[in-house]
Amino acid sequence: MQGVISTLINFLGLIQMPAWAFCAVMLCMAGYNFFAGGQEGREKGKRNITWLLVGLVIVLGAGALRDSLRGVVAF
Repeated sequence: MQGVISTLINFLGLIQMPAWAFCAVMLCMAGYNFFAGGQEGREKGKRNITWLLVGLVIVLGAGALRDSLRGVVAF
């Protein structure tokens, strides 16, 4: 069981950095759509920002899960 938890901790740490980079790129794209896309772009930008926030919650949740698993493994 210890090996599975260690693998999960490593995996969550590994995917977190590219996820932050992806969120930054998506924020730039959504902002561009929002400000330069007219009425249709504004709607698309709002939708993208909403999904970006959902993704950020997932990334932060993965970090919290990783930290809590570290606490469990420490016992």
